[in-house]
Amino acid sequence: METVTTATGIDCKHFINGQYVDSANHNTFINTNPANEEVLGSVAEGGKEEIDQAVTAAKNALNGPWRT
Repeated sequence: METVTTATGIDCKHFINGQYVDSANHNTFINTNPANEEVLGSVAEGGKEEIDQAVTAAKNALNGPWRT
């Protein structure tokens, strides 16, 4: 997983079609440790566009040349 360590911790992106990508809307949410509320990092917020891209990539992989 491609991550970026920042002052707030680790920032995670989506892995779609073999690449790490930001959310289309560039929104993220903060991931915290529930035991002590320490900020661990941020995670890219997914939506319809990311789902559509991931499903298309999965279909293309499934129907790839290995299937013949």
